[in-house]
Amino acid sequence: MSATLTELRAVRIACDVFLKDELLKEIKHLGPSGYTWWEAQGTCPPQSDSGFVGELPRVFIEVWCSLEVAEKILTHCDPSHFPSVGIVAGITSFLVSDEAAAKLVKT
Repeated sequence: MSATLTELRAVRIACDVFLKDELLKEIKHLGPSGYTWWEAQGTCPPQSDSGFVGELPRVFIEVWCSLEVAEKILTHCDPSHFPSVGIVAGITSFLVSDEAAAKLVKT
């Protein structure tokens, strides 16, 4: 038995914790069926080019969605929209069964 697969995108965002609520609100309007978030642990150089400063609390947000929605989220999370604030976003492709994809992506 073999499954037919559908390609989805995982968008992962690392950002300063104070962006979380507003970012999640905006992400909901961009069209994904859902998201998850969790607190991040780690350090970075003070005033690194990413905008992250020292030991401030951060979160990860992950959204599984279509390419179209992933591109909208990535555009919204462009660091130029958040001067002097730590945020970075990326997209990864992955395969799931057609059945799972139908549950994860709004049509």
